[in-house]
Amino acid sequence: MKGNCSAQQTKDMISNLPEPILSRIVSLLPLEDAIKTTSLSKKWLNVCTSLTNIEFDQVKFERWARGKRQFKDFVNQTLVLHGGLDIDKFSIYIDIGAISMSNVNSWIYFAVNHNVKEVDIAGYYGYFEKLPCCLFTCGTLRMLTLEYVNLQLPTMVGLPKLKSLKIKFVRFFDENSTAQLFSSCPLLEELVISNCCFKDMNVSCIVEISSPSLKSVTVLSFYLPPVKISTSNLCNIRYYGNPPEICLETLSSLSNVDFEFTSPLRIYYTRASAILMGLQNVVRMVLRGCFIELLSRNEGSSARLPTSCFSLEYLQLDVKPSKEQVQVVILLLRNYPNLKHLRISVKEPTRRLNLHELWQGQAEEGGQLEEGSSMDILDHLKTVDVESFGGSKIELDLVRYLLKNANILEKLNIIYSGKNGKKDDVSRRSRINEEISSFTKASLSAEISFS
Repeated sequence: MKGNCSAQQTKDMISNLPEPILSRIVSLLPLEDAIKTTSLSKKWLNVCTSLTNIEFDQVKFERWARGKRQFKDFVNQTLVLHGGLDIDKFSIYIDIGAISMSNVNSWIYFAVNHNVKEVDIAGYYGYFEKLPCCLFTCGTLRMLTLEYVNLQLPTMVGLPKLKSLKIKFVRFFDENSTAQLFSSCPLLEELVISNCCFKDMNVSCIVEISSPSLKSVTVLSFYLPPVKISTSNLCNIRYYGNPPEICLETLSSLSNVDFEFTSPLRIYYTRASAILMGLQNVVRMVLRGCFIELLSRNEGSSARLPTSCFSLEYLQLDVKPSKEQVQVVILLLRNYPNLKHLRISVKEPTRRLNLHELWQGQAEEGGQLEEGSSMDILDHLKTVDVESFGGSKIELDLVRYLLKNANILEKLNIIYSGKNGKKDDVSRRSRINEEISSFTKASLSAEISFS
């Protein structure tokens, strides 16, 4: 009896908590567990009917239900229980082949009818077909994420409050659909396009991104048509694919850039160099994939690189240790006098090339880079990371050069790419480490880490 009273008191204590606290407790639970609490008391039922973050995940549900009930019935019951409060976030992750689009569209309509602010729709085992028109005219929507959708837009599209749009694995049916969608979001600040394409792969159009309020753009899609970006307030860009066309005003507004170009074809050289020349206010820059290779494909590359950019503090590069690419890297170092952190990823070993030969070769070709002129290049460099270090002579010479000329260097981190555990490689690694340790250091306080 005493134990029963104690249990009853505990139950009463929890149930008698103020509703805001109960709501907070329920909001932290998975939806399936939150619904279970409705059996505790009427008060818990009231709390569950006022949930503002609703997530339906079919995989999680079926693992929890174990065939006891249908996912469709669970969703419908949950929405029936829901009161009239506005919905902050509505998410559905479903097996597209197992749920009819009429059900999906009715659930989306419910969210829109409750002034939803954020919608996240994702599926697997197929693509969503024609989403309801109301989703693309929702006046309260601030964030929209679509994954695995065959996007067929209605005639009228208007998302006046949308600030974040993320489209992943989306197929566009109309060559004008991207322009129609982007132009309907006057307050858009964040745009993510990942693994998207047009249903007709031969479509001849340009994907234009020109929303004036955009601050961040991510494009990770090899199969898109040519991309043109023209917006005046862009701060961050992450781009994977062939070089896009970016207007000068956009380039000058960027402070954080990450470009990974996939094609080394010479036809993209002009765009790649134009991008680099226009980045006059960038603070953090990552150039991956074929970017440096593209710049190295022109004999007069020094004429197509930025003159001086004093804002850059962090530079990350993918580099093949060839004469042409090392030349581009050194020219870049010269043009970013306030660089503090340099990160180099060596992509593949090539023929050995002594850095002294490089300087001599540049002099013979009319270049102005002399080893003595490098003394004012690395005056602010504090940290250098070299990844996938193979220990070739040109890599060692590059490390020697950096140590010799970085006057205030604090840390040099080298990550070796050898075969870990192999006996012959262990001895080679030891020899490389000893050789680097013997290099002259302009900064006596510089620490060398070799791992």
